[in-house]
Amino acid sequence: MVCVPKSISGKGRVCKAGGPCPCVPGSKNSIAEIVDCYNTRKCSETEEEAFYKALPLKGAIAAAAMAVLPGNKKHPHQYRIPNITLKAWVKAIFAQECIIKSCKSFDELLSLLEAQRLKGIGALAIYDTALRIGFSKNFYPTLIYLHAGTAVGAAQVANIRGKQTLDRSELPPPFKALKPHEVEDCLCICKRQLQWLKNNGCPSRVAD
Repeated sequence: MVCVPKSISGKGRVCKAGGPCPCVPGSKNSIAEIVDCYNTRKCSETEEEAFYKALPLKGAIAAAAMAVLPGNKKHPHQYRIPNITLKAWVKAIFAQECIIKSCKSFDELLSLLEAQRLKGIGALAIYDTALRIGFSKNFYPTLIYLHAGTAVGAAQVANIRGKQTLDRSELPPPFKALKPHEVEDCLCICKRQLQWLKNNGCPSRVAD
């Protein structure tokens, strides 16, 4: 079956943090096109990173746990988590501030936050919190963590059975243009595009 390019929808719009890709499934005809589209539209991710880099650690912890985005907006990933739960999450993390200061890597930071898990705070919220705090400490993931929509996207292009993380080397070459945390975001945001490629019989396009 031949994959036929379709017109690009969503021109002029950007992929909102935590939101779906504005392009309709099929408007991108290869993984390289999907990655390129993500790269040109990822301003919200870049703004979030810059926002947290500018904060002192204490401020970054509070904002990260409350899922604060630039402009004092709440990240869509955590929309459904009540603020009272997020405030309890802030308190739990503040209790570990001294240990957070001594963390030497993203993995160490993530493991510390996972040990503080509260009812109502799931794996994605923990990862997102660690990522935001990591920005302020210049820590970045070295692996792609599979949760929620990211796992859906990853399943279209890699074998994820029994896995909680992937290395970039396990994904098609175009993903090497992205950092691991950007790959995680791209797989989630662009999962509909990746599903379209796989479901429309384009294995060469999916593997490019």
